[in-house]
Amino acid sequence: MDSIEGAQNNPIWAVQALLGKRDEIMDKILKAYLHNAAEIVGHRSPSEKAYDDVVVDALRQGKTIKESLAIAGTQFPDEAIQWSDDNIEEIAAHYDYLRNHRDILRMIETHTKK
Repeated sequence: MDSIEGAQNNPIWAVQALLGKRDEIMDKILKAYLHNAAEIVGHRSPSEKAYDDVVVDALRQGKTIKESLAIAGTQFPDEAIQWSDDNIEEIAAHYDYLRNHRDILRMIETHTKK
């Protein structure tokens, strides 16, 4: 029985089939996203993650990237990033990515708990 016949004969089956397919597709998309994110972020030590968290939190509070790096650098001087006017835009883009990535992870976590 194809999906059209199934939908005509049993609407509940059609909905379940669509939801199952949707979950399968979403799983593939999620796995691809997480794999790509892991390549971008790379392996981070606990102190590097904590430093990144401070930078992201400061950015969320409306601080500039330079202010955010300074705040994180005072808390984690061994992890402080050396920046210049030549690379600050690249660093800002990286932390924008991390901020968005964490938002996505939070949404995924919320969705998977339901």
